Amino acid sequence: MPKPVSRVWGRRGDEELLSGAAAAVLAHIFGDDVAFVTSSDGLPGVFRSFDSFSDAAAEAGRSRIYGGIHFEFSNQQGLASGHAIGAHISTNLLQVPEPTCGTLIIIAAMTLLRRPGARPRAVP
Repeated sequence: MPKPVSRVWGRRGDEELLSGAAAAVLAHIFGDDVAFVTSSDGLPGVFRSFDSFSDAAAEAGRSRIYGGIHFEFSNQQGLASGHAIGAHISTNLLQVPEPTCGTLIIIAAMTLLRRPGARPRAVP
């Protein structure tokens, strides 16, 4: 029996949209020239390295083309829409405060005072 044809070939890619938005937000916070290496639980021992968040987003979109799920135009539409959403979130909704000395002391104290295996308690 033949496999059913995908209904998403001509649509903007949702995975590309999410990848583009995530890349835009991460680039806003850390800069886009952050190199990193990642792995997958599904492919143990296989590592992928990227020179930037946008490179990782582009490869995520490209994988959907290689898989026969999307065409290049839907990949590009999804990435562009995602970048626009991520830019909007970064400039209008995401406020990243500069860490102050007091903030760092509180974070350090919370980390040091946390007991291993302790569960958070509900505050009455």
